[in-house]
Amino acid sequence: LLDPRRIIDIRRHLEAANQSGIPTRRPNGMNRYGLILDDGTAGSVPLRGLQTLVDCMVNDYVRPLGRLLFPEYIGRNDKHQQHGGNGNGVSDNDSQSFAFTIRYREGEDVRLREHSDASLITLNVNLNLPCGVEDGETEGNENNDDCRGYTGSTLYFVQDTDNDDDTEHPPPPPRHYNVTFAPGLAVLHRGLTRHGARPIEQGERTNLIVWLFGPDGYVRVAPYDEPQRLKPR
Repeated sequence: LLDPRRIIDIRRHLEAANQSGIPTRRPNGMNRYGLILDDGTAGSVPLRGLQTLVDCMVNDYVRPLGRLLFPEYIGRNDKHQQHGGNGNGVSDNDSQSFAFTIRYREGEDVRLREHSDASLITLNVNLNLPCGVEDGETEGNENNDDCRGYTGSTLYFVQDTDNDDDTEHPPPPPRHYNVTFAPGLAVLHRGLTRHGARPIEQGERTNLIVWLFGPDGYVRVAPYDEPQRLKPR
């Protein structure tokens, strides 16, 4: 999703924020290190350039792709009329977003326990630079997916196995699917899909996370009927 030049720009903004002395708070209940990027959240870091980038990503990629890939969970809710509405007394349940960064390295957070997000759709982008590319350069091993600046810290997703028809045997263990992040790679998934990150072994990993949900934090669990589903555009 992001090339090295864009990643360098983002990292410069984040480094400036980290060095500014602005009081911040942890980005979420599970990660202690990172920055909240939303202007309206207490403890956030108001970085206009990054907020503009996040807004573009949400409008051009996250929301349309979420509606395309998970249409049964994205629709309109007449119970949430105060925020994000379309003027007709209803609101889209992917109308709100929350963006933050997270960081893993030795001596700080080194892993992420298995969990589900408080979101309808989650975008997770690796903000590491390819090996050989420094924050002030754009030359390096950009096409080497194995060159990430860290080892370990594999992201994994969990899929429960279905044996509802078999009442005589215990269910088989859930399946785990590993994702190895290349620099700039983005993963889009339902927030309720369980996932985690294995321990980082060496180096540092920084990611940009964007959550989509409805007004007041609403997250749809039950599928919508076909007429209620929203189109990508």
